[in-house]
Amino acid sequence: MDVKTDKANQKTNVLLPTIMGFVGVIVGSVLTFYFSGILWDRQKLFYVNDSLTRKQFELIDRLSKLNGQQPGIQELWINHLKDIPNNTVLSEKLGGYRGEYSSVVFQSSFYFGDKTNEIARKIASLKEPWWEKPREDYDLLLYSMRDDMITQIKRTVKN
Repeated sequence: MDVKTDKANQKTNVLLPTIMGFVGVIVGSVLTFYFSGILWDRQKLFYVNDSLTRKQFELIDRLSKLNGQQPGIQELWINHLKDIPNNTVLSEKLGGYRGEYSSVVFQSSFYFGDKTNEIARKIASLKEPWWEKPREDYDLLLYSMRDDMITQIKRTVKN
């Protein structure tokens, strides 16, 4: 009986570590797969939020520059109105400013919240050129953009 017991113990001594190693590899693989999926999801979320925040910064910067250039653009507009037929250079400059403004306001509807969109629609509904609209409206738009961006950042950090 001792020989049979020794052979059974030898089989157990060989078989048990083999099974434990196999189970360890399987459990390790499953855990690695699970946690790499979580990491992938977090990386995607970080990338999307990072891209959104960068675009929001860019739009705020562009609108801030336009806002700062508003008095000079108003002067160009006055000079353009004085001599419309001969001012193709001024027309092109004003068209560039108008295009930049339209681009910023249009893109803001994608990258910012409802409050910003409401203010942008209010400004767009006024009939005069944007550089003739009240500066306070642009300040409100910038503050709203800033507030929407801060809210987005806080939400991202919280998650």
